Amino acid sequence: MKQNSIREGKLHIWNGMILFLGTVIDTALHRHHALQITVSLSGEFILETEAGSFSSPAVIIDSDRSHRLKGESGVQALLLLENECEIAERLKPLCLAGKGVYSPDEGAVRPALFRLRRILEDDTDIGAASDAVNFLLGALELRGIEGRPRDPRIEKALEMIHGLEEKKISANEIASALSMSETRLIHLFKRETGIPVRRYLLWKRMMDCLGTLVETGDITRAAHESGFADSAHLARTFKENFGITLSEIFKNDRFIQVIVGE
Repeated sequence: MKQNSIREGKLHIWNGMILFLGTVIDTALHRHHALQITVSLSGEFILETEAGSFSSPAVIIDSDRSHRLKGESGVQALLLLENECEIAERLKPLCLAGKGVYSPDEGAVRPALFRLRRILEDDTDIGAASDAVNFLLGALELRGIEGRPRDPRIEKALEMIHGLEEKKISANEIASALSMSETRLIHLFKRETGIPVRRYLLWKRMMDCLGTLVETGDITRAAHESGFADSAHLARTFKENFGITLSEIFKNDRFIQVIVGE
């Protein structure tokens, strides 16, 4: 009998962030748009990347990097940050120095462990999750790391995408609105954000889909409203990006509590 990748925990979704706290056994090899911070709340986990595998109590993984988490049945905090956000921009220099993966000193993250465990154990809301994340980022001393300015045309493209209720706009439509060619947009977007524009649009559609799923519990409806061909297309895309299946989260809500905020 196949063992689930996730046994139990809480999934918080808010303001371009996803925080999972709980027992993680394993994920498949995958890569996604988000920059990821993983912190063990009980010992160490094993991370497999294209460069090899190693054990660690904490790791920062750059966006679009193939990786696989082996949780060793431990309890972890997994934080996903949208690649273009200011915090992710400030973390990237650390990741680039380590070829896409950076392991902070264990002492740097230890002060945040109590707050993260408290969210998992107590009946907490998005506000508590946000406070714990801010405390974790503060423990990593991000205030001393500066991000670089982004091309104003790409800033406008991001504002345009964020302002849409449904992320079904095409790269060509964005390029036309910015008075540039689609080829130029594709090149500039990848240079400025580190991810192809079409992959970014796909990520935003998945985020919309998660919100609909939490609200309705209907995978077919969520797939169609988010621009996926059908629920099977959505399921494949989700597995490719997160290394786990939708059913492990939304059909196991007896064990996984999903909390959505603004």
